[in-house]
Order: sequence, then C-alpha cells, then structure tokens
Amino acid sequence: MNFSRALPLLAATALVASLAFINHPGMAEEVAKEDPSKEFTFIQMCDTQLGMGGYEHDVMTFTLAVKQINAMKPDFVVICGDLVQTANDKSFEDFNRIRAGFKLPCHCAAGNHDVSNNPTPESLRRYREKIGQDY
Repeated sequence: MNFSRALPLLAATALVASLAFINHPGMAEEVAKEDPSKEFTFIQMCDTQLGMGGYEHDVMTFTLAVKQINAMKPDFVVICGDLVQTANDKSFEDFNRIRAGFKLPCHCAAGNHDVSNNPTPESLRRYREKIGQDY
C-alpha cells in the first residue's frame, strides 16, 4: 500500500480511537476528580503489534519503549490498537507482561489485529478477557 495514500486513513483511525477513549464515561469521572488547572502529559502510541516485525524483536522493542516512557514520567499512556499481530493467548500474555512494566496507567483501544476487521461477540469477549475494555 502506498504510504501517502494510507496516511489519512491512519490519522483518522488514531483520531477516532482517541475520541472513543476521551469520551468514555469512566474517564470523565476520573478526570473530574483532578485539579482542572493541573497540567499533564501523556504518551500516545499504536501498533505495538507483537509478531509483525519478528516476534522476539517486537517484544524487545516494546519492552524498551516501556522503559523509555517510564523515564519520561508522563501521567498516562494510551495505546491505540493493534497491540498484537495475531490475537492468541501467547501474544496477549506477552503484551500484558510487558505492559505491566509501566509505572503509570496504560489504557488500550482495540485494533483490527486484536479483534479482527469484523469484530464478533467472541473476538470482543476474548479481547475484554485478555486486555480489558474495548472502548
């Protein structure tokens, strides 16, 4: 696929995923408890996609990213989908093991590799069971 043609689609996908996260009712309550004048920082990332570029390489780079993000000390992290290349137990277990290394809240939105292009009740159930809310 031509990257210049795919860029608008990727940007739109990230925007929709971000809006779904921001408009989540639980998030609004959490933010309301905070001092509205307090500044905050966050990291937005996507496509950790364990298994896309060589499984062990992807595990290593995601682990390194977690360490680097922890050193930056943002208030939270949002991962906008495609957490894994193939939605199986091993990939989700490795993703969760690495994600547990964050020293800050990490919120995830589901991508097509996590729940398929046409999510089914089963793929959504599995995602919710393994990762959490699908927003």
